[in-house]
Amino acid sequence: MLEHYGIRTLLYGTLLPGPDIGRRCADTMRATRDAGFEVGIHCWDHVRWQDYVARRDAAWTEREMRLACERFEAVFREIPRTWGAAGWQTNAHAARFQDHAGFAYASDTRGIRPFLPLWNGKRVGCPQFPTTLPTLDELIGLEADPVAHLLSSPQRIMCSRRTPNWKAESSSPCSSRSWRAGGPGATSW
Repeated sequence: MLEHYGIRTLLYGTLLPGPDIGRRCADTMRATRDAGFEVGIHCWDHVRWQDYVARRDAAWTEREMRLACERFEAVFREIPRTWGAAGWQTNAHAARFQDHAGFAYASDTRGIRPFLPLWNGKRVGCPQFPTTLPTLDELIGLEADPVAHLLSSPQRIMCSRRTPNWKAESSSPCSSRSWRAGGPGATSW
């Protein structure tokens, strides 16, 4: 892991504050969008979101999401249309915020098909387009050359044990369980 990320990256959000990428890389981010690539929000603080969102209330969640939206708007001079949660960790408050803010879709889950999330039997949030491939750090140690492996198997679909367990209106095997409030794995939906 160290050889792929470097010590500084591994310490961001733990012993070192995370870099303000929106401030440091605004020109590069705008150039990426201007080249035709889609841009959206990942989060305000990756480590804080991934580690705490599942147990936080609406006020905490909304504050984190507003900070991210404000930075996005400052960088791109437009409102964000999509959100992809750090570590596939999220909560119902985030889904409600996405719906209220008018996000076109989000990618907060792992799975194989898009779905409309349900919370206690009621639709909440915008459509979800799940991540279907493993991340590079999930392949480190499992594959001799993780990058070559990803590039050679674009159809590979992987469901993580961290897969959010939304009840979905589709039949995705990774998103077909009902959410269990406060139970084991509360960091998952």
